[in-house]
Amino acid sequence: MRGALRTTVLIATLLAACGGEPPPEAEYPDLAAAIAAGAVGSGRIPAWLPPSARELRERRAIDTTELWVRFVFDPAELGTITARCEEIPALEAIHPRLNRTDRIPWWDPGLRVASAENRGRYRMFRCHRGDADVRKPWSYLAVEPAAGFGWYWELRH
Repeated sequence: MRGALRTTVLIATLLAACGGEPPPEAEYPDLAAAIAAGAVGSGRIPAWLPPSARELRERRAIDTTELWVRFVFDPAELGTITARCEEIPALEAIHPRLNRTDRIPWWDPGLRVASAENRGRYRMFRCHRGDADVRKPWSYLAVEPAAGFGWYWELRH
């Protein structure tokens, strides 16, 4: 059973690669590299990230349109990031399903579940992408302002 599942996932990955689809996970040293690769403005990495965004990582689910992005930014540009987002209480954010992020080594474990202890660590936002789909109700952003870390995710229910 497990072997058949691996084979199915491998075939799906190969078909996606042959069909010109981007791989389900990618890394970019900075925003300019992500733009050059076509990852910005294509529904993958939000176009509203600040110019200082670097160390970008993205992962997409092959079977859904769920998306997870992590980036580092200059804390002085926090306003640029949050301009399209509405700040919300930490416990209001809908976190990614655990089985979707537990195998993403760069996804912050504190964002795998909502918890009261994380309230002070992150600022949480519900976001607007700013592309053709102006309001995606399952788009969220968590930032650690002092450290300059950001995590963005889109969920599908």
